[in-house]
Amino acid sequence: MNTNANKGLIDVHYDDGDKDSGLCRLCVRPFTPFEIDEPVAARKKNTFYHGRIVGIHDGSYDVQTNEIGLQRNVKASDIQRFDYVLGDGAVVEAKFQGIGNTWYRGKVVRVNDDDSFDVEYDDGDKEYSVEPEHIRLAA
Repeated sequence: MNTNANKGLIDVHYDDGDKDSGLCRLCVRPFTPFEIDEPVAARKKNTFYHGRIVGIHDGSYDVQTNEIGLQRNVKASDIQRFDYVLGDGAVVEAKFQGIGNTWYRGKVVRVNDDDSFDVEYDDGDKEYSVEPEHIRLAA
């Protein structure tokens, strides 16, 4: 990563050989590797599933998800930190009252101190204190 002295912008050289030039400082942040037992959301087929890091490999991670089990060799680009993705305003799917297998689309309106979520569903219903195992990031 180099700072473009003329404009105060940042040039980035990625590990895969790609380059970006003239990025604003707000567009770039350092990558911090995930750690064992860190809560995350892992993407599979455009859907994110809650889980935890259970294995670390050279360039990939094993994630034990709540919904679909162990996912091996997940690229870092397909993982998001739990606290980042499920903050206020995050678009989610949740099981209403934690019942059944149907997931309803909505958004997080509050993250509670007990790690539960208040959700406003797209159909106008609201639910309070949704447990983490009944909510996931929407695709």
